Amino acid sequence: MPCWTDEQRRAIEAEGDLLVSAGAGSGKTAVLTERIVRLIKSGESISSILCVTFTNAAAAEMKKRIEKSLAKAAAETGGEAAQKLFKAARAANAAGSSSMPSVQGMSKPSAASVLRISRAHIHAALLLYAGA
Repeated sequence: MPCWTDEQRRAIEAEGDLLVSAGAGSGKTAVLTERIVRLIKSGESISSILCVTFTNAAAAEMKKRIEKSLAKAAAETGGEAAQKLFKAARAANAAGSSSMPSVQGMSKPSAASVLRISRAHIHAALLLYAGA
């Protein structure tokens, strides 16, 4: 297990919605992967988790790491819990991934800007899904 900084540990263990914003090479992908695996181990459904990245490459890497971490956790666990983790790993592999191109190019997006744009995209997607 990695040695997390205090800030990383707070992000991993935080309750509710979370925005992680940090520089390149700071461990964002590792922190989010750990957080997602922790949530799934505690009973969250992988289908209830939305993880947004800013590039397709980052989305693909995140998906790969989540799948690998869930499969590893399943292999270290037994019984029904292992089955749930393996199922989540397969779901992570099958999940669609994309980036949010409308925020690419922003030099330093603020948390409020990212959340506003995310909500707009999600709301539009939900309206399309609902047929509204």
